[in-house]
Amino acid sequence: MKHHIKILMFLVIVSCQENKTVIPESIASHKAAVASNKSTINTSDSEASETKLTKEQFIDFFPNQIDDYKLIDVSVSLASAMYVIDNNYNASMTYSL
Repeated sequence: MKHHIKILMFLVIVSCQENKTVIPESIASHKAAVASNKSTINTSDSEASETKLTKEQFIDFFPNQIDDYKLIDVSVSLASAMYVIDNNYNASMTYSL
Protein backbone atom coordinates (compact mmCIF):
# COMPACT_ATOMS: atom_id res chain seq x y z
CA MET A 1 0.00 0.00 0.00
CA LYS A 2 2.85 2.41 0.80
CA HIS A 3 4.34 1.74 -2.63
CA HIS A 4 1.07 2.67 -4.30
CA ILE A 5 0.94 6.00 -2.45
CA LYS A 6 4.57 6.76 -3.36
CA ILE A 7 3.91 5.97 -7.02
CA LEU A 8 0.77 8.12 -6.98
CA MET A 9 2.63 11.04 -5.40
CA PHE A 10 5.41 10.69 -7.95
CA LEU A 11 2.89 10.77 -10.82
CA VAL A 12 1.18 13.86 -9.40
CA ILE A 13 4.49 15.70 -9.05
CA VAL A 14 5.60 14.74 -12.55
CA SER A 15 2.29 15.76 -14.10
CA CYS A 16 2.42 19.12 -12.33
CA GLN A 17 5.92 19.75 -13.66
CA GLU A 18 4.79 18.98 -17.23
CA ASN A 19 1.94 21.53 -17.03
CA LYS A 20 4.27 24.34 -15.95
CA THR A 21 4.83 26.06 -19.31
CA VAL A 22 5.57 29.74 -19.81
CA ILE A 23 5.25 31.42 -23.17
CA PRO A 24 7.89 34.17 -23.23
CA GLU A 25 6.43 35.77 -26.35
CA SER A 26 3.10 36.46 -24.65
CA ILE A 27 4.83 37.91 -21.59
CA ALA A 28 6.97 40.16 -23.77
CA SER A 29 3.96 41.35 -25.77
CA HIS A 30 2.04 42.03 -22.57
CA LYS A 31 4.91 44.08 -21.14
CA ALA A 32 5.14 46.04 -24.41
CA ALA A 33 1.39 46.74 -24.34
CA VAL A 34 1.56 47.95 -20.73
CA ALA A 35 4.52 50.19 -21.55
CA SER A 36 2.74 51.72 -24.55
CA ASN A 37 -0.38 52.39 -22.45
CA LYS A 38 1.70 54.15 -19.81
CA SER A 39 3.27 56.39 -22.43
CA THR A 40 -0.10 57.40 -23.90
CA ILE A 41 -1.63 58.43 -20.57
CA ASN A 42 -1.42 62.19 -20.26
CA THR A 43 -1.16 63.45 -16.70
CA SER A 44 -0.81 67.13 -17.45
CA ASP A 45 -2.42 69.51 -15.00
CA SER A 46 -4.31 71.38 -17.70
CA GLU A 47 -6.42 68.34 -18.62
CA ALA A 48 -6.80 67.09 -15.07
CA SER A 49 -8.25 70.32 -13.70
CA GLU A 50 -11.20 69.79 -11.42
CA THR A 51 -14.16 72.04 -10.95
CA LYS A 52 -15.99 71.80 -7.66
CA LEU A 53 -19.73 72.09 -7.58
CA THR A 54 -21.36 74.78 -5.49
CA LYS A 55 -24.06 74.08 -2.91
CA GLU A 56 -26.69 75.46 -5.28
CA GLN A 57 -25.61 72.98 -7.98
CA PHE A 58 -25.83 70.14 -5.47
CA ILE A 59 -29.29 71.27 -4.37
CA ASP A 60 -30.39 71.30 -8.01
CA PHE A 61 -29.10 67.74 -8.45
CA PHE A 62 -30.90 66.11 -5.51
CA PRO A 63 -34.68 65.71 -5.79
CA ASN A 64 -36.82 67.79 -3.43
CA GLN A 65 -38.82 64.75 -2.36
CA ILE A 66 -38.38 60.97 -2.48
CA ASP A 67 -41.68 59.27 -1.66
CA ASP A 68 -42.66 60.74 1.74
CA TYR A 69 -39.12 61.94 2.51
CA LYS A 70 -38.49 65.67 2.02
CA LEU A 71 -35.10 67.26 1.40
CA ILE A 72 -33.76 68.97 4.52
CA ASP A 73 -30.05 69.59 3.92
CA VAL A 74 -27.34 69.07 1.30
CA SER A 75 -23.69 68.50 2.24
CA VAL A 76 -21.16 69.50 -0.42
CA SER A 77 -18.19 68.03 1.44
CA LEU A 78 -19.85 64.61 1.78
CA ALA A 79 -21.73 64.84 -1.54
CA SER A 80 -24.93 63.76 0.17
CA ALA A 81 -28.41 64.97 1.02
CA MET A 82 -30.53 64.37 4.10
CA TYR A 83 -34.22 63.56 3.85
CA VAL A 84 -36.77 63.25 6.69
CA ILE A 85 -40.47 62.46 7.07
CA ASP A 86 -42.54 65.23 8.71
CA ASN A 87 -39.48 66.77 10.45
CA ASN A 88 -38.98 63.48 12.33
CA TYR A 89 -35.22 63.03 12.39
CA ASN A 90 -35.61 59.49 13.73
CA ALA A 91 -36.99 58.59 10.30
CA SER A 92 -34.19 60.06 8.22
CA MET A 93 -32.55 58.95 5.01
CA THR A 94 -29.21 59.95 3.48
CA TYR A 95 -28.74 59.98 -0.28
CA SER A 96 -25.04 59.89 -1.15
CA LEU A 97 -23.24 60.15 -4.44
